[in-house]
Amino acid sequence: MTTTPTAPPAPDDESPNAAEQNTVTAACATPAGADGSGGPEPAPRKPGMLGPEYHRPVVDPDYGADARFTCTRCGAYPAADVTLRGHRGVVVWMVFLKEPGPFCRSCGISEYRDMTEETLLKGWWSLFSVFVAPFVLLANLRAYAKLRALGEPVPGSPRAPLHVGKPLRRRPAVAMLLVAPLLAVALIAWAVSAWGDGGDDMSRAQAGQCVKNSGSDAKPKMHFADCESTDPGVLVVLERLEKTASDLRCPEGTASALSSKNADPDEEFVLCLAPVNPGSATRTVAFTS
Repeated sequence: MTTTPTAPPAPDDESPNAAEQNTVTAACATPAGADGSGGPEPAPRKPGMLGPEYHRPVVDPDYGADARFTCTRCGAYPAADVTLRGHRGVVVWMVFLKEPGPFCRSCGISEYRDMTEETLLKGWWSLFSVFVAPFVLLANLRAYAKLRALGEPVPGSPRAPLHVGKPLRRRPAVAMLLVAPLLAVALIAWAVSAWGDGGDDMSRAQAGQCVKNSGSDAKPKMHFADCESTDPGVLVVLERLEKTASDLRCPEGTASALSSKNADPDEEFVLCLAPVNPGSATRTVAFTS
């Protein structure tokens, strides 16, 4: 007798076991959000920000810091979303440097020290850089405070965090913190002497006072001086003539005259001058008040 094998009976679709099996199969076959019907699509994220697949908390309880960001240098977390800046001054132009984050503690401190050293060494060598560099250094200090508040980096990729490097106090560039203020003062003093020194107001000069011309006869820069000085350039005011620009009425012994020219003749005056130390040649100096 011949026996023919038969297939096992198909499970009844209405049975409880079959319904449970079909439900599990359908759930595995259709991932949430894949076709727009199983849930919302994951939101896009900026570079350096962890996605939901990492399942890390927004605030890491072990580090007390924002754990959403990863370091752009090594991938570690926690990281601070800060930007570090540097500055160079080159005679007549300026160069602004920028290193965007996020940074972990080690990479951020390393970049902070390098950028600050660059600014200290090269950030002062143009007229306006003397005033820009201090603001760059202060801005970096704010970022540095956030970096120091981070915990030790937790590796997030095969790359190792940068070495923090030597502290700034052990780098020669820190000496510029003393040199830079002196340089700024020297530049300000030079600018004042070159552009701002037009001399004292001679409209207040009276007979018996002493003055000195630190400029030329064509462009005098008159200053009040000490009458006891032995400087041969010091002159004493013998007489002040009002409402005139002519020195013809100066008294005998006048060696030079300071003549004020003004649009209003009533405002004109002449100072008749003689050297405190005789021997100067007679001349007339004219200026516009």
